[in-house]
Amino acid sequence: MFNKIYGPMWCSWLGPYPFVVISDPVIVQEVLLSPNCINKCVIYDGLDYTVGTTLFNLKEPKWSVHRKIFNPAFNHKILMSFIPLFNEEVHHLMLTVDKYVGNGPADLMRTMQTYTLYVATRTTMRSMLMNRDQFERTLVQSYQCCFKLVDEQLLSADNDERSPDSKYFIDIAIENFKSDRFTRANVEHECGAIVFGAFETTANTIVYTLMLLAMFPNYQEKVYEELISIFPETGNFNVTYNNTQNLIYMDMVLNETMRVLAPVPLIARETTNNLKLSNGVTLPSGVQIAIDIFHMHRRKDIWGPEADSFNPDNFLSANIHSKHSYAFIPFTKGLRYCIGMKYALLSIKITLAKLLRNYKFATDFKFEKLEFIEDITLKLREVPLLAIERRN
Repeated sequence: MFNKIYGPMWCSWLGPYPFVVISDPVIVQEVLLSPNCINKCVIYDGLDYTVGTTLFNLKEPKWSVHRKIFNPAFNHKILMSFIPLFNEEVHHLMLTVDKYVGNGPADLMRTMQTYTLYVATRTTMRSMLMNRDQFERTLVQSYQCCFKLVDEQLLSADNDERSPDSKYFIDIAIENFKSDRFTRANVEHECGAIVFGAFETTANTIVYTLMLLAMFPNYQEKVYEELISIFPETGNFNVTYNNTQNLIYMDMVLNETMRVLAPVPLIARETTNNLKLSNGVTLPSGVQIAIDIFHMHRRKDIWGPEADSFNPDNFLSANIHSKHSYAFIPFTKGLRYCIGMKYALLSIKITLAKLLRNYKFATDFKFEKLEFIEDITLKLREVPLLAIERRN
């Protein structure tokens, strides 16, 4: 509402703090590339008491140190090593999805959250969890299993010789623990935060993509046609990295899902020095800045008169080429972009490829009826139920 009244940049107050809200891609780029805006704003301080102080909410100069330490955990070689694991876990997911076939509309959110939490734990902890059935009982128990696994690996750290090429997230954390650069709390908090950050946004994006394709079956059929051209046989086929690069239309659908349903609708920064913007405004040190991704992704002057609708053609090369590079930032951009962006996209694409090749999803719920709940990640007041059929 305020964007319509005051435009793509306006100021309000959050208690005693001046709060500037921005949905102009030009100004967003200047903020996210500025070394004066690396720190998260005060609204994230409460996370210190919940998930601890981690990459997610660390301030400079500690953030840069931790980010440099953990960057190798997400390099190309490590991501390629995860592909067999992603394929294996989607197979187990399909065994669960099979139970919904022909049994009426189902809520897939909890199933998908458990799946992505399990995958995130395996890829972070470099370990197969012992009891899949126990892990799947409740999300709370599952998340507690993650911390138990961290403790177990910390206790065995002195005796555990890692491969010199091993750069899994927990390996790096333990190396820094053994060299006294990290405390035990650092290891627990960083591993817990990276798992938490990976599983919920990934689960939401997968479910929201399936939901939108169920609402717009013509787009779902286009995805299916692309998939059968690459995977002619149904069942538990393996998806390779090259396969994911050739899924052009599915990539458009995924991007459009993250445009209309931004995984993280708002991010916030704080100025540590005065910042002069190209529009002539100078933001003083200590100002809180909110990047309104949700509304920037739906600006009609950028995305056209149907910006609030779902249309994968927005990501045709000819259409996206004319957009500002910061008009679409589902994983943010700039100096503090999401460290797990490539990991998330690879995991999501493999999951969607196998699900959409093997199943057809349908719903009576209308796109126009979706209602959003304000949260760190995008939530729906009601998650549409999906009817599931097997594909031949």
